[in-house]
Amino acid sequence: STVTAQTIYNPGMNVAVKDLLIFKIKDVIVPEIMEEFKQIQLPDQGVTHDSYELRVYGMEADIVPVTKDQIQIITDEAQNTLTVTVHNFQMSFEGNAYARALFIHLHGSATLQALLRTVSFTVAPKLRADGDLNAIDYDIKDVKIDLQAGDIKFTKLTIGDLPSWL
Repeated sequence: STVTAQTIYNPGMNVAVKDLLIFKIKDVIVPEIMEEFKQIQLPDQGVTHDSYELRVYGMEADIVPVTKDQIQIITDEAQNTLTVTVHNFQMSFEGNAYARALFIHLHGSATLQALLRTVSFTVAPKLRADGDLNAIDYDIKDVKIDLQAGDIKFTKLTIGDLPSWL
C-alpha cells in the first residue's frame, strides 16, 4: 500500500508569497534586467563621400534607473505567472563624432536618447532546491519591447571641440 501525504498551506501563505515575489520583482529583478541594457553596443554609423565624411563611433549605453511607478505587474493565477511591464524606459548612448570636409578633419561628441515605450516579460516562479529547503526562483520569457519611429533622437552632436588644455 502506498501512502501519500499532502501539505495543506494556509490560504494566507499564497498571498504572502505572491506579495513577496512582487516586491522582489519590483525592487530586485526589474532593476537587474534594466541594468543589462547597458551592455547594448551600437555599431559605428556614418556616411562617406569623396568630399566629406561624418561618423559617430564608440557609443556606450547608459540608462535612467526605473522607478516603482513605471513598473506594472499583473498576476495570472491560472498560469501561475506574472506579467511585468516597464513603461517609458529611457536610455542614452554617448560616443565620439568625426567629420571631414575635403582636407579639414574635426572631432567631437554625440549623444543619442532612446525611449522604450514598454518593456514587458512574463515571470514564472518556481522552487529551486536549496539544501534541505526550497528557494524561490523564476524563469523569464516572452520579452517584448515597444520602440517606435522617432523614439531614438540625436540630442547632441558637436564637431570641432577645442582641446581641454586650452
